[in-house]
Amino acid sequence: MVQKKHSTRSVEEVANSTTHAVGFVLGVAVLVILVVHASHAGDVWKVVSASIYGATLVCLYLASTLAHAFSFTRARHSLRRIDRTAIYFLIAGTYTPFTLVAFRGGWGWSIFGTIWGLACVGVILEVFSSRMSVQSPWILYLLMGWLVVVAIVPIVQHLPLAGVLLLAAGGLAYSLGILFYINTKPFRHMLWHLSVLMGSALHFLVVFQILA
Repeated sequence: MVQKKHSTRSVEEVANSTTHAVGFVLGVAVLVILVVHASHAGDVWKVVSASIYGATLVCLYLASTLAHAFSFTRARHSLRRIDRTAIYFLIAGTYTPFTLVAFRGGWGWSIFGTIWGLACVGVILEVFSSRMSVQSPWILYLLMGWLVVVAIVPIVQHLPLAGVLLLAAGGLAYSLGILFYINTKPFRHMLWHLSVLMGSALHFLVVFQILA
């Protein structure tokens, strides 16, 4: 029974690492595409935003892939911590093109400073708090992710309807994916990974429009 459980866990971790390894490869492609795309626009803020967003996307998927690929080694705890830390950076990185390119001005810089400040708080808690509860990161992730609703007016003003819908759909994909994460059924984590990939894909489409 124990051997069967271990075998199932091994297969699950292969699935988990594979799904986000695909995300890593796609993330590298996204980084290159967006930087080239932004450079053609001749706007330094677009290039900076594309670089930050693409880099955080690549780091998230690489960290997740390694965390699951080496889940049976002594390095697993450190890799999982890095994985959770990368989520904070991806959330803030996703906000960056919106704040530095689409919004700018008072709204843009206010949200930019707030979201990166929250990301730093999350990283500090993750690194220095050994007693951080399992729920704590998810509370902060959701808070950061849906902070965007306070800027609903500039969002509607600066994005086409399709962009607004894609932005909302991506947020829902990430958020609803948590239901898979907290589920105890086999391969539920792989489904969480697929929801993350979906959220990333939807947000990429919006960012691509912004950097045009």
